[in-house]
Amino acid sequence: MIDLSVIVATYNRIALLRRLLDQLEVQTLDPKRFEVVVVDDGGKDDAQAALQGTESKYGFRLVPLRQKNAGPAAARHRAIANAQGRVLVIIDDDMQVQPNFLDEHLKNHPPGARRAVLGRLAPDSHIEEMPYFEQWYAKGHQRTAERAKEGSLHLDGYSFYTGNVSLLRDDYLSVGGFDFALRIGEDTDLGLRLEKAGVELRYSREAVAFHGSDHTSEEKWLAKARAYGVNFFKIGRKHFDVPHANALRYLFDMNLLARPLVVGSLLAPEATRPLSDAGLQLTRSLWQRGLGRVAQPMTSVVYTMEYMRGVRSQLGSLASTARAVFDHWLERLR
Repeated sequence: MIDLSVIVATYNRIALLRRLLDQLEVQTLDPKRFEVVVVDDGGKDDAQAALQGTESKYGFRLVPLRQKNAGPAAARHRAIANAQGRVLVIIDDDMQVQPNFLDEHLKNHPPGARRAVLGRLAPDSHIEEMPYFEQWYAKGHQRTAERAKEGSLHLDGYSFYTGNVSLLRDDYLSVGGFDFALRIGEDTDLGLRLEKAGVELRYSREAVAFHGSDHTSEEKWLAKARAYGVNFFKIGRKHFDVPHANALRYLFDMNLLARPLVVGSLLAPEATRPLSDAGLQLTRSLWQRGLGRVAQPMTSVVYTMEYMRGVRSQLGSLASTARAVFDHWLERLR
């Protein structure tokens, strides 16, 4: 009987995918109790073709599929549609996992519980060789794990991510699954719908996945920040009944010294561009000099400034933007 389905969307990462499959092969969970469903999202490297004929190599059931490029949300949804397990574990193709990984996820889903369990994302051993923005992401995930250990971590639907998470297949389907129209931020949208449906969010430090990265482009990193601003604005409008879904939620969470820069990038996105460029050069220089602790907050400011430019592109005029900021401020006061 299959209790758990591992869901993997992949795109031009056959070597990393094989590494993950090999690590799933040595899980402490009985291989007859889980399956791995892989969907190649139309990559140039055909993962389905590469995996066909190797199914017998693994003790678990392997289902390799392929689709025309439609984004990770559509790829994961297709995998889930073909899954048989009661519990879904969604994981990125560039992750590495320990032998107890699936056991740790499964034990968080006893019969009758409705939970989404965010597994810990830890940096792999080569993190210091990765671009500074990947080191910044890793430091953020480390802080999340530390807050969980201290008991100060608060989770809501906005916290949901798909790099390492488990949930019931029935819960996923009951809230409608991923929104394919969102090519980025679709995990946050799903998390908010799960929250509204009464699914409990938990964090597991033991269900750890080690995250490497092959992302090297600073330009793409900044473009992704703007894209998150665009899509999180749409998500906030979609979930207008959830105050913490507002795309401006970061505005008043920033350090008082950083807040003018972030507000400035929202109200005057192009006029503040030289400030962003200067901040980016300083951030890059600090990381190169091994001053990551100092560079970490500055990197957050640079990222959030680009994010707010994405939000502003959706708000339109200065007047509508100022009104949205004022309304959000009033909402926080309540």
